[in-house]
Amino acid sequence: MSLLEALSPEFVICRFHATSKKHVLERLADLAEEKCGTPARDILDAVIKREKLGSTGIGAGFAIPHALVNGITSDMVMIATLAEPVTFDSHDQKPVDVICMVLGPNGCTSSHVSTVAMASQLLKHSGADMRKAKTIDALLARIEMKTENSAAA
Repeated sequence: MSLLEALSPEFVICRFHATSKKHVLERLADLAEEKCGTPARDILDAVIKREKLGSTGIGAGFAIPHALVNGITSDMVMIATLAEPVTFDSHDQKPVDVICMVLGPNGCTSSHVSTVAMASQLLKHSGADMRKAKTIDALLARIEMKTENSAAA
């Protein structure tokens, strides 16, 4: 599955006014619930449990919170850019303003790891461009352009 196949336009939030890391994770869990029907609380609990193992703030203002969740049947990707960065306990201590949440079905570790790796590459290559987008359409265009260019290489 490609990153674009796991990402639906309704799972993209641009310039979200978040007050905290938890606020962002709650909003993304709510979006996931709308798509898959798994309760947002279960999704949030799985993501927070993963965060307790170590922050998914990867540095440079980016984060990839992720978890395997009961009730999810295929990998899901949600992306949010924030109006103002929030503290995310990143290793470089920089606040985060671009988040790519990856959820996978419980028991499908290899697929999930692959999707997380694709999300990491997306942020590495286009995170700065994503940060500049002012609308969802502009953000999606930047993601699609970078993903297509990566696939062609």
